[in-house]
Amino acid sequence: MVLGIVSLVFLLLAIPAPPLAFISLTTTLIGLVLSLVGGAQDNRVGASNGMATAGTICSGVALLFFLISLAVWASQ
Repeated sequence: MVLGIVSLVFLLLAIPAPPLAFISLTTTLIGLVLSLVGGAQDNRVGASNGMATAGTICSGVALLFFLISLAVWASQ
């Protein structure tokens, strides 16, 4: 979840400095993978996977925003 939030912050910082968006992409992909792995481990042991779900959502939203910003940047 933390990496998803960090990637959203980097996307906001990428408005004046577009190269920061690629740092956001890296943190987004790592956060997405770790959230999915954590959710799978939580399901195996029967624990609550709320944090893993939140991490997946934050990383997914950051990935969506990255793709939108990439499309806007490429169209200019």
